[in-house]
Amino acid sequence: MMKKITAFFLSIVLIIVMAVPALAAEESLDKELARVTQIVKETLGIDNSYTKFDGNAADRNGRKIWYLSWSGEEDSLNVTADVNGKIYSYNHHTSNSYQERSGYSPAFPKVNREEAQSVAKAFVEKLLKEGEKASFTDIDKIYDIRNSSSYYFYGTILLNGIKSPVSFHVGVISDGMYIYSFERSDLYDLCSADIPSAAASVSSDTASKLLSEKVKLKLQYFLAEDGKPAVLRYLPVYNGNYIVRADTGELVDIDKISTNYASAAEARIKDAAQSAYGKGLSEVELSAVSGLEGVYSKEKLDSALRTVDALGLGNGFTLRSADYWKDAEAGNVYCQMTYIKKVDNSEIKERYPDYYDGDSPKSIYIYKHILVDAKTAALKSVSTSPSRIYGQKQKAVFSPSQLENKASDFLKKYFGDKFAKISLDKEDSKAEDGRFSYSEISSGIPFPQNSIFVSIDSYDGTLSDLNINWKDGVEFAPAEGIVGAETALASYTACFKPVLQYVYIPAENDTERFKLVLAYKFEFEKYVSGVDARSGDVIIPASETSASVISYDDIDGCYGRTQIETLAKYGIGFAGSSFKPEAQLTQKDALILLLSAVDCRFGENDEDEIYNCAYGYKLISRKEKDPGKLLNRAEFVKMLVGATEYGSSAELKGIFSSGFSDEAVIPEGYLGYVAIARALGIVNGDSENNFNALGTLQRQDAAIMLYNFMSR
Repeated sequence: MMKKITAFFLSIVLIIVMAVPALAAEESLDKELARVTQIVKETLGIDNSYTKFDGNAADRNGRKIWYLSWSGEEDSLNVTADVNGKIYSYNHHTSNSYQERSGYSPAFPKVNREEAQSVAKAFVEKLLKEGEKASFTDIDKIYDIRNSSSYYFYGTILLNGIKSPVSFHVGVISDGMYIYSFERSDLYDLCSADIPSAAASVSSDTASKLLSEKVKLKLQYFLAEDGKPAVLRYLPVYNGNYIVRADTGELVDIDKISTNYASAAEARIKDAAQSAYGKGLSEVELSAVSGLEGVYSKEKLDSALRTVDALGLGNGFTLRSADYWKDAEAGNVYCQMTYIKKVDNSEIKERYPDYYDGDSPKSIYIYKHILVDAKTAALKSVSTSPSRIYGQKQKAVFSPSQLENKASDFLKKYFGDKFAKISLDKEDSKAEDGRFSYSEISSGIPFPQNSIFVSIDSYDGTLSDLNINWKDGVEFAPAEGIVGAETALASYTACFKPVLQYVYIPAENDTERFKLVLAYKFEFEKYVSGVDARSGDVIIPASETSASVISYDDIDGCYGRTQIETLAKYGIGFAGSSFKPEAQLTQKDALILLLSAVDCRFGENDEDEIYNCAYGYKLISRKEKDPGKLLNRAEFVKMLVGATEYGSSAELKGIFSSGFSDEAVIPEGYLGYVAIARALGIVNGDSENNFNALGTLQRQDAAIMLYNFMSR
């Protein structure tokens, strides 16, 4: 009764409100809610069956957003829309939105990805307004069996037929083929509603020439694989985020456009960096580690650090915490020492003159995080927050050259062996801010993978930050016989094309964060990471070249080809180009195959990972581990069925009959598993209705059984 009354009342309210001219000059909130609700209902086809409804408005810097929610006995809807009823997000939750599976239970999807995407396209298209069109990214070739109960799609919204920075994602539930989530990225972008004309006044060739001039490569050593010499590559150097405005032909570096959000973004980055700390152990674990022979106490570590004048701990810093943690693999113990200093008013006034206003007290705390080797007190890293107050200019007592001298003096004293091998990278350093980046040098060529970063506080001259990335014993390939920089640059830039698109640039007012401009921007057709300095060929990462579907070159003519190829379509099988269909199945092979069906893909050499994952899925017990053991048919069936929800029932005695003619020779303890496997259609008898329980199993036989299991 209540359900009908609620629906009737809402319908009457909406009918009355819709009789009032939309967007009246003095539209009240209740009328606006009713109008927006009606538009959203018509767009989404929402009926009057829901028993609860609510709507709340929020103002985002002058842009009003409505949060609408409906709920009933079995499902709920949450929609975000603007005052014109334009939908920015949608979430539909039902009792079967999340399907739980018991044990090992991969199955082929009843609905394929292409079918689900057609539903997603139809949904997105009805939400778009005039001048908008959805462009979906290419369908992935690998189907994630583990998540086949739902599909997720991504795309870009075209404006006036042109690519834009507005993206979207949409989720489809396979069972019932309905949308459960949608969101477009401009929900909180605070972007101007003005969309420039799609007509360009500048040619693509002109834009390409201007953008090409800003592409820069640098000859560097690069270590691709351990145990091999570092090779020479021309790698891109970040030189700005450039566009060519299509209306004026102006070359613009977006990163250099001032914005009110820059300092806030920097603060978020700094905060995120600090959140990396906290790997410390509990007090009980700390006590155990402190008792290890050779590990210094926090008092001894503190005493050692205070002798390092560059850290400035004697300038009022007190030790706040000491968190020990152990790198079990390397056998090292580290300690994160955190210090705190409260800056008094006199120093604030001196350090931040623009921040201080009269005699009103200010509270500023400086934190210094120092990671040390707990057995030697050797410095590993330093981070200071905040060495400066965001948005406030700190008084610089030291000149850039003095700051550089302090950085080099510190490195000479405490990292002399590394300092002898490094050189200052002036392009990546900012001396006026006390930020210095060093790289190892071989034959006059930098090797940035071995690097040290140091920052010195320009007010008090102490060490603010220290970051060391270093691998000893690296060998370097000869520097002779390489292509020239111009040749490398030509190969690299040939991979770009200027794409006409709408681009966000920072707005010039306080109420909007961005505005759209029509511009050309360089984009790769296929991502290129650099140029091989010896051959002159561009380097395309393996992820860009490897086929996303598994493909085998040795399954022609084998009786399991169809099943093997179908499994491969979903990324299920063995790594490499060979399936070896007639090879006898080992225990490790069986686990690799079965685990690939639950998105746990391993190579032949990942034995520990393979077995740890197998234990978790109960495919095998720890005492049964025998990687090279050749499995018979009964053992593989037990492994497969035993990991499913039927596994516990298979052990029951006296209730199973397999129906096979040779049931009498099925080993004790296996009959239940074989009977269940036959009932599920996993196995069938031969021409004489024999199961052949003790017969050895080929890889293709295992693939057929897994295929049958997933087709149940």
